[in-house]
Amino acid sequence: MPSLAVAAIWPAAFFYFQDEERRPQRPEEASLYAVRQRIGSVRHWHELLRELFLQPASRDVRLVALAGILSLSSLEILTTALCLAVEEDSHMAAMVALLQPHIGSARPSVGLVADTLGSLLTGSVEESPSYLLATGTAARTGLLRRINESAPLCDQQLGIPAPLTYSLRGIFQPWPGTRFASRAEPETVPETLTREARAHASALSETSRCHLVIRSPSPREAEMAAVQVCRALGRRPVFARAASIPLEGFGLYCTLERLVPVFVLETAPGVVVPLPSAPGYSGPVLALAGPDGAVQSDENEVYQWRTPLPGPEERRRLWLKMVEDPVLAQSLAASHLQGTDRIRSLGTLARMKARVNGRFQVQSQDVRRAAFQVGGLETLAQPVPEEIPEKALILTESTRKTLEMLEARCRHREDLPHHLGVTLEASYRTGVRALFVGPSGTGKTLAASWLATRLGFALYRVDLAAVMSKYVGETEKNLSALLAAAEEADVILLFDEADSLFGKRTEVRDANDRFANAQTNYLLQRLEHYRGIVLLTSNSRARMDASFSRRIDLVVEFPAPGPEERRALWKSHLGDAHDLQPGDVNLLAAHADLCGGHIRNAVLAAAVRALEQGRRVQWRDVLEGLRLEYAKLGRQIPAELLGAPRGGSFEREPQINTNERE
Repeated sequence: MPSLAVAAIWPAAFFYFQDEERRPQRPEEASLYAVRQRIGSVRHWHELLRELFLQPASRDVRLVALAGILSLSSLEILTTALCLAVEEDSHMAAMVALLQPHIGSARPSVGLVADTLGSLLTGSVEESPSYLLATGTAARTGLLRRINESAPLCDQQLGIPAPLTYSLRGIFQPWPGTRFASRAEPETVPETLTREARAHASALSETSRCHLVIRSPSPREAEMAAVQVCRALGRRPVFARAASIPLEGFGLYCTLERLVPVFVLETAPGVVVPLPSAPGYSGPVLALAGPDGAVQSDENEVYQWRTPLPGPEERRRLWLKMVEDPVLAQSLAASHLQGTDRIRSLGTLARMKARVNGRFQVQSQDVRRAAFQVGGLETLAQPVPEEIPEKALILTESTRKTLEMLEARCRHREDLPHHLGVTLEASYRTGVRALFVGPSGTGKTLAASWLATRLGFALYRVDLAAVMSKYVGETEKNLSALLAAAEEADVILLFDEADSLFGKRTEVRDANDRFANAQTNYLLQRLEHYRGIVLLTSNSRARMDASFSRRIDLVVEFPAPGPEERRALWKSHLGDAHDLQPGDVNLLAAHADLCGGHIRNAVLAAAVRALEQGRRVQWRDVLEGLRLEYAKLGRQIPAELLGAPRGGSFEREPQINTNERE
């Protein structure tokens, strides 16, 4: 039985050899004449068409099935078959080129098909076959495309997107620019996610005019959710970035290969992103998006699904599989609110870290250090990997108690609502926001590192220079990317000198004021829904926007240190490599009214001076360091320090007069 391609070119052969006296002179004409002789008459040709549509040859089965789905006309079916044939068969290509010498192409033109096939087919096609080829279903869905649209319509060539030529012949080839997900092991997918995915898949199968947008701060978690939805639908997902793939024919490709198109969208605050259409595809469409921005479709309704976080028990099982330590797994699951993919990545890197250090057992510090290895934040925030021990943080008793309360709040941020009333439980969010207020150098940043060390979290300091932008909307876009990445990683974000971002909104006098206020509004709203831990530092609470106070869970005051704290600071910074007597340290604490940051600088300067001379730190080195530090502050070093006797004149540590000041 001949193929549809032979039936498609027969009308051209019929008209070419309509004069019975004409005989082939060239090989192409001989091939065309053989086709003409194969089918006796127009009546026989129509009978053959009906037979080929009902019982197609094996190579045409997919095309006929697709034609039934799309309700293609006979003209569109035969034209598609002809276009397929010239891509595969050199003899067919030579015959088509022979029939249109003025075009000089082997691909059939609109005019050739209209004048040959269109002349023999009856019905509505007879009225305007060229119009049908240019605007019909095959053209709208991308099955047939006009290659040189600048030429007159009759001379425009017809073709099929290359991936569709393979699909129509039953040969699987990935669509350009798309990818397929790696198959996740079923046991690594949390039951919570699987259950919700099945529910959404069931709803999609029963609702024909609704698309599903999967939102998550983690692109991989969103992809995992999409895979589970498609698995429940009995189909395979194909992931595509709408801006980077040719969409013409993509819907047909998904139909032929029984795939679910999953569009990866780049959303941003205040931006409406259109969901691409897929003509020729009538099944469910999925999209992956971040937490911000809006997604809309001109054709169907859009349903939003925010992926759930694995529950404590699910996280415990995931951690146990990675660290193989029940106690550590329980501790990590209780404090770290992370998704499946993040746990898998951290666990893998933590095991690597343990092996590098010569251990087979993963420890909590391995997990914390591994958190700095997982990318996603480095372009907008700087890692602060220092681990601060308990003794390194010198604070007043009141400040320390508030910090310990903040630590407890962070540890219990997930299970806290279970112990509260219905109103709080209904509106509770797991995010923790704290403001550290105090003069420069009082230990606010050090306290943030201490808290991260105690909790076993990675700490990232926000790079305001990278986040802030002079272009409208870019700052909000950067902040959205930063918060989404931090939320996925469940790290602590530190906004140092947060006044520049969270400062008071001003009266709108020009466009700059309006945009600055818009940035503050976005930040305040986004932080309210942020589920991670955010620390902000400021030299003065009065500089912060009034609306920000309501959104803060705890304010930690860092006052300037008193004599007792200053003595502890001097001891902590000096260590043991010095020749100062206890009385010397007491004098420094009593009269050098500096904060911890300034004491640090003075000790560093003294240490440099002593090292240059190859000895231990002495009193005169400390005085020189103090002189430099006071000079930076525009002040004179206290006279009590300059005239004090040296050399161990105090045999024991005297009581400090806390009322003594410069």
